[in-house]
Amino acid sequence: MTQNLSYVSPEAVSIDNDKIDGASVYLIRPRRALKLLLEDKSVQKEVLESFGYESTPNIYSDYKDGKVYKNRPSCNEEKIDLIFASDACTVTSHVKGSAKNKYKINCSYFTLGNLKPHLRSKLDSIHLALLFRDDLLGDRVNYGVAKCFKPLLDDLKELEKTGIEFMGRTIKVAVQFFVCDSLGAHQLGGFIGNFTHTYFCRFCEITKQTFHLFPATVLPFRTAQEYLSALVELEERQKTKPDQVTHRGVKEFSPLNELREFHVVDPSLPPCLAHDLFEGVVDYDMTVIISKLVEAGWLSYESLNRLIKHFKCVGADAHNKPADAVCETKLSGHAVQNWTLVRLLPFILEGKIQDPQNEHWQLYLSLKKVVEYSCSPSFNDADLEAFKTVLDGYMAKRSELIEDTPKPKHHFLMHYPSLIPLVGPLIFLFTLRFEAKHQFLKRVAKACKNFINLLYTLSHRHQVYLSYLRTGVIYPEGIGPTKICNKSVNDFEDNVKKVLDGLGRLDKHYISLEREGIIFRTGSYMMIDKRRDGLIKVIASVGGQVYLIMEEYEPLLWEEYGVHRILPTGAMKAVKISCLACPAFQSVYDFKDELCFSSKFFVPPA
Repeated sequence: MTQNLSYVSPEAVSIDNDKIDGASVYLIRPRRALKLLLEDKSVQKEVLESFGYESTPNIYSDYKDGKVYKNRPSCNEEKIDLIFASDACTVTSHVKGSAKNKYKINCSYFTLGNLKPHLRSKLDSIHLALLFRDDLLGDRVNYGVAKCFKPLLDDLKELEKTGIEFMGRTIKVAVQFFVCDSLGAHQLGGFIGNFTHTYFCRFCEITKQTFHLFPATVLPFRTAQEYLSALVELEERQKTKPDQVTHRGVKEFSPLNELREFHVVDPSLPPCLAHDLFEGVVDYDMTVIISKLVEAGWLSYESLNRLIKHFKCVGADAHNKPADAVCETKLSGHAVQNWTLVRLLPFILEGKIQDPQNEHWQLYLSLKKVVEYSCSPSFNDADLEAFKTVLDGYMAKRSELIEDTPKPKHHFLMHYPSLIPLVGPLIFLFTLRFEAKHQFLKRVAKACKNFINLLYTLSHRHQVYLSYLRTGVIYPEGIGPTKICNKSVNDFEDNVKKVLDGLGRLDKHYISLEREGIIFRTGSYMMIDKRRDGLIKVIASVGGQVYLIMEEYEPLLWEEYGVHRILPTGAMKAVKISCLACPAFQSVYDFKDELCFSSKFFVPPA
């Protein structure tokens, strides 16, 4: 079967040539994987479109709008961009004790930066590149980052040097980012992995003492020269103090810096919203805020968990319902569950909100606004200034109301308004979609019931699956599965018929359809732009084009609760589905006799 399919076999590469039975990593060479990927017509179409991308001044909608990308020497050249991610996962849940580390593996994936953001996030767009036992990474004496990643980096350096064939010509290949959680980024970047250390930040050289005294303070970003200087000084100090392992937070040279246009302090190791914000700041601070609301007599933990359990999430929220195990020490949910809890807490507590002016409720609303800004898919300079103001205000309120010392992840959060102009919206560079790929490996490990040479089994099965995907078109054009509406046009409301008449001859209309993996349904609410919502009344096909006939609503912020009421404007609008760059659906709830939604990202006032 593998001979007849476009199969890229994993290679076992020894990283311990001094031993007969030394450790190996399993490498799926990016060059071979890319060659097959770029033969797909739909991928070629996406790549060609990316060559024509034009950045709008002072608008940050993707990494190509950021200064890190624009400062690369090959910025204006037609090339293949690669975004890598590295993360560890345990593929077996039943193994306990010290043996579990044997089955904790480090996975490196990549995706094409040339794809649109919503296509990059599809699991089928994420490709496996490297697998090895995670304990090798921590063994700096025998292995460490340099040895574990050497086979992958050697292939990437050769790829950068020679380029790759694309539609009959050779074009460049460039690695843009390595996406990791904080610990992984510090390991790959050569920074200290101990976040209680004096210099705990990879972005700047703030000290722990300064951070504790002035939590909202951030220093200028590290430079490549400062990074090298710290390594030189460390080497000098180790001559008299052999036990010193780090200087100014830097402990070793990162092999990633050997890539042509990549340096870890560009910064090319962006922060991860999931780990820093949802599993960090949100988990810490929401736990304290909820405890204060419990102390104020609003409700008990038992009643809160009961409310969460019986709350009916709608739309996409139903897939990530908050965990109903909130306690005094943690929220107990995973990253997206914590995100959903922050968004939906006003709806969950509808009848329990005794005083919207309560100082801890106001602190929650401030945190909610920080989350909305952090997750926004697009910014302008004014948005970034507003984000910084909101963030400073939140940290000031937090210092007054929460006695706990801020955590390092609070400091990483403070860098966000300055990082976005460099790397683009952070929502497009977090690890969650890559981590979702772990589920495939876990299912394989569970199904095969064989742990002899597990790394080969996992990588081989993954490559067979990708070979199967390549038998068809990876990104089909046009519309996918549909559900046709049999309703007569004459049965529609007059204002809907008027819009349809203006479009021309109606071919057919649908109850639902899928386009580029996104499902559109009548009766769904979605953002038309940042200042208008719309209710999809009809999905119509006219002259080969698909339109959404939408009833417009104006979102009005209900400041006491941090949610938006939707007010009908009376207007009806036809939106061409192909013009929607990144469709955002809203889950609408009945809250205090009003139709309301809680946005995932910042909605500017009208």
